[in-house]
Amino acid sequence: MACLVNGMAVKHVGLLDDNADDLDGDWELGWDGYTGFPMEVYRALEDWYFDMDIESSDTFKKVIEDVIKEHELTPELVAERVTKTALHFKDGSTVRATVSPEHLWEAVFDLESIHEQPDVFDLSDDDGGFERYVPAASLIMVDMPLHHVIDAAKEFEESAEPEVGSNAADDAANQQPRSIKPEPE
Repeated sequence: MACLVNGMAVKHVGLLDDNADDLDGDWELGWDGYTGFPMEVYRALEDWYFDMDIESSDTFKKVIEDVIKEHELTPELVAERVTKTALHFKDGSTVRATVSPEHLWEAVFDLESIHEQPDVFDLSDDDGGFERYVPAASLIMVDMPLHHVIDAAKEFEESAEPEVGSNAADDAANQQPRSIKPEPE
């Protein structure tokens, strides 16, 4: 999972050294443990959730079957733990929602590129036809599937690259180098 945290809305953030003992009553490991699983396990679980089938090698299928059995995963639990985004609000409530990966990436991208919190996050589910706009001030944290964010980021990068043979690519290739003068300090 990947998290966006509204630093202005939390009381404190505590970081625990890997070698330290956990704090009584303040530490609860998730179902996938301290280190989680490789990204492909989450993708396969999501495939299993949607298709009840995993297109992969027999060895990898066995790994996924073992994870499902060991953690007693049902389709509902996979949806909650692997495919949905948890929206944690200031009032203490949590809503688990399906959010289109491109909207998750936009939220991360906006925070990284403008270095300030937008007023509203678009956390819509485009495939489900549900538009969801959440005031940033009402959120403490957005806990989202990391594989969704990474996949959307890759799609964004691929769509942003000019195609070979396009005018933009030709123009960029034919530009004369410019000299860059350092600005005085």
